[in-house]
Amino acid sequence: MPDTPHLYGVKVRLRPIGEADADAMFASLHDPLLQKLTGTEQTFSLQQVRDYCRRVAQARDRWDFMIESSAHPNRLLGEASLNEYDADEQSANFRIALYESGQFGQGLGGEASLLLIQFGFTQLGLKRISLDVLAFNQRARRLYTKLGFKQRVTASPRPDDGKDWVEMDLLAEDFFAQGAHHSDLPLWRSVLV
Repeated sequence: MPDTPHLYGVKVRLRPIGEADADAMFASLHDPLLQKLTGTEQTFSLQQVRDYCRRVAQARDRWDFMIESSAHPNRLLGEASLNEYDADEQSANFRIALYESGQFGQGLGGEASLLLIQFGFTQLGLKRISLDVLAFNQRARRLYTKLGFKQRVTASPRPDDGKDWVEMDLLAEDFFAQGAHHSDLPLWRSVLV
């Protein structure tokens, strides 16, 4: 599988996660709103986050990105990943988190999502991308629906955490069939550095 490239949009760019990103990621894990929106209940030490960043940077079965502002390249906005890669099914799971609620509603998450989805379908050859979103997170659900994701499973409490999650997926054929629907979002450019 290809290495994690740099992906460039208009408002954001995605670059591979590295150990140096641990401090920003660690800080985001203590934001009560982000914890609520992502369902994060576990606490992590800075060393655990550093270890995680190092591990995902070296993984060959997942693609983890930091989201940066295109206008201010060292300003970290969040993270996005394609993980749980299944070579036989040609599928992966998608997740994204913006680090500050002040960034919501500006199209940053939408552009970052589109860049990563395009990469998954065109460069990784995925046939399906799935995600889980908390049922109450209407902003995220609207974005995923705009991108073409369809709800697979009705929201129901999971035995492991008791929260209502909605499972959604997007098929490559559906994504490309609705190409004109994405004319308001940029096509990506990829650069391996």
